[in-house]
Amino acid sequence: MAKYSFPRALFPSTELIQQWSREGSWSPFLQDLRERATEKISFFAAPDKELERFLKPAGRGDISYCSSVASVFVQYDQGAWVADFESMSFIPSEISYLFDRVLSEPFSIAHYAIATFTRFSVVYIPRGVVVQDRIVVHSEHSSFDYAAHVVVVIAEPESEAHIEYTVSSAHSNFTHFMLGLCGTGASVKTVSHERYGSQVIGLSHEVWYADQRSSLQSLSSCIGGAQVWGKKEYSVEEGASVSHLSLSALEGNEQAVLITSQDHKGRESSSSVNVKSVLCGASQSFYRGTITIEESAKKAEAHQQQRALMLSTQARMCAIPSLEVATHDVRCSHGSAAGRFEKEQLQYLYTRGFDREHGYDLLIEGFFNEGLGSSNFGTRSYRQCTTESESGTHEMVRCLKERSRRSLFHNPA
Repeated sequence: MAKYSFPRALFPSTELIQQWSREGSWSPFLQDLRERATEKISFFAAPDKELERFLKPAGRGDISYCSSVASVFVQYDQGAWVADFESMSFIPSEISYLFDRVLSEPFSIAHYAIATFTRFSVVYIPRGVVVQDRIVVHSEHSSFDYAAHVVVVIAEPESEAHIEYTVSSAHSNFTHFMLGLCGTGASVKTVSHERYGSQVIGLSHEVWYADQRSSLQSLSSCIGGAQVWGKKEYSVEEGASVSHLSLSALEGNEQAVLITSQDHKGRESSSSVNVKSVLCGASQSFYRGTITIEESAKKAEAHQQQRALMLSTQARMCAIPSLEVATHDVRCSHGSAAGRFEKEQLQYLYTRGFDREHGYDLLIEGFFNEGLGSSNFGTRSYRQCTTESESGTHEMVRCLKERSRRSLFHNPA
């Protein structure tokens, strides 16, 4: 895994985090996780110099904290379920193994979320089960207290599931951490939507372990937030396949950071990461992506692409793609591009009867939709949830497009 640190000023003081970790009536298992994560707080790695030069994080200040123990439990097909920890009938054995791996890594957003969570949920799909309906996890926060949500996804071998995760925080800073395991031969598809208020600092971290011959497809979108920091890490074993598409639209003075890591550990594994963003106003975006091919990952294939559409002369974009290859006989590519629409594209639309606003509208929609067709979010086994997912994906693109157009024509820069 890439070990990029986040600036210390982004987080509350060590004393405050330690105080939070002791609050709430949690089970001994969860309290142990919180204490172990808190021990990492004082061990920050060396700062990421390129990131700090580009983007200075806002100070966190004094933040109120209110812990709560939720008790949601939803049953799905053939023993699959999603539940908050206190409602679980048993603790899947994989959970301890996954957190041991995460807690052995240098401090990151994941440890911060584990030390300060206000909600802890688990999605469990038993061995060989194909869940026909979407599994939906909502994380909506409307108060002014800080909140953090930890979500663990356990997909046992040969299982199939489609998970939709929504994050919404209108007023308070919010952290969410998703930790996932795709068992041998499992197939998991995830769609996540993040929406933040204009003054919110959002922290997001996903860590996925894809076992042999498993498949993970993920799609994410992000709207709003004064600053949004995201990190996505994928560990890919032999014969496994991982793909991720990230979409975002920034306006005003919004700032976004995204760091991705594709770590190939096994033979004939494959991964692809595609990041697309539209920048308006004086917004700023930073992206760092790393592909790591270990010596044991012969015949691996990994691709990484970042594209930014700049709709303002004041917007800024910084991208740092990188490769770390320790073996031969692999296929890897990475690239980054940022720019505006070509005049010829708009002139072509004008000659077809489109005015300036609708011309931009069509081009922005095309920019976001490009790549969705190859995402293949759905198979025959997912007939019902595929239709719902396509509807949700189109709604996601519509929101991103409308936000970009509104900023371009009502707040031009």
